[in-house]
Amino acid sequence: MGDVAVITEPAVEPVDLTEIKRHLNIDSGFTLDDTWFNTNIGVVRRYVERQAGLIFRLTTLEYRLDAWPSDRLIDLPAGVADSVTHVNHVLDGASTETTFAASNYETSLGLRPSQIRIKEGSSLPALSRDAIRPLRIRFVAGYDGIAAVPTEMKLGLMMAIGHRYRDREGTMTGLPPGVMDMLRHHARPEERYEWLC
Repeated sequence: MGDVAVITEPAVEPVDLTEIKRHLNIDSGFTLDDTWFNTNIGVVRRYVERQAGLIFRLTTLEYRLDAWPSDRLIDLPAGVADSVTHVNHVLDGASTETTFAASNYETSLGLRPSQIRIKEGSSLPALSRDAIRPLRIRFVAGYDGIAAVPTEMKLGLMMAIGHRYRDREGTMTGLPPGVMDMLRHHARPEERYEWLC
């Protein structure tokens, strides 16, 4: 098991203020809470992503591991991966990262889970015993373009935003069951990664 760091957030959120107000049946002329919504769309999206094990929009992530997997197969967290930027590692006795050549692995992207398979015959360098999480995989996950985000994922996010809007003090924890029902076919909530922000 490893941890996941967000390197680059998506440029545009998967839902906007107009969609949220329409979903919550809030008159478009009522603008008193617009600042609250605009501030919290990203906050709630990140929370849903962590709880459901998925990514809505293209986001650059880094998955950090302690060791090479014994079966040479790495399941990438956070749903569907779009691309792998690099696989870096800190060698034993070194303090800087070295890139593991892309010719040493194959990727299976666009699936859940997206995977990296280390090719048979590829030598796995000894990782640093001193570095924290010396195996570091940089990749991009999520959907390219708002229209590409599945409708049920958008609806689940708007439901979660509505839940947070009604409970601004945070007295209720977790996601409402209906949100997970909407995300079921895209989520991997059984995966628990430590998210670093």
